Amino acid sequence: MGLYKALKKALSPALTDIYIFKNEKITSEGEKVIYIGSAQNIMLIIDLIEYVGSPSIKFTVYSYEPANDKEIEELNSSAFVSAGTGTSILTSTGVKNSWIKVKWIGNLDENNYFVAVVRFVAK
Repeated sequence: MGLYKALKKALSPALTDIYIFKNEKITSEGEKVIYIGSAQNIMLIIDLIEYVGSPSIKFTVYSYEPANDKEIEELNSSAFVSAGTGTSILTSTGVKNSWIKVKWIGNLDENNYFVAVVRFVAK
């Protein structure tokens, strides 16, 4: 099965399907908290389209408890990407918490950045 067909099958039907970045510059570190309800399988699709300067970035996905603002468990993380492009897909199954936190860190600023599409899907 080709990548397109595999992604299409994996992405539908989804309980949560959001874009963290949609053809946007990533110029700073950050995080996004996402409610996934009863979903148990998650996927973070990272498509680094282009870069300027010498940026680097790493995405990490955590099970999260918002009441205590606590990252409970690291579910998955990407390799630290330095000044390159390409697509990475992070997956986790058997997720037991209803909240997820996606964090990204790296060497990022107005002179060192990626243009990317980053999509989060839970089902």
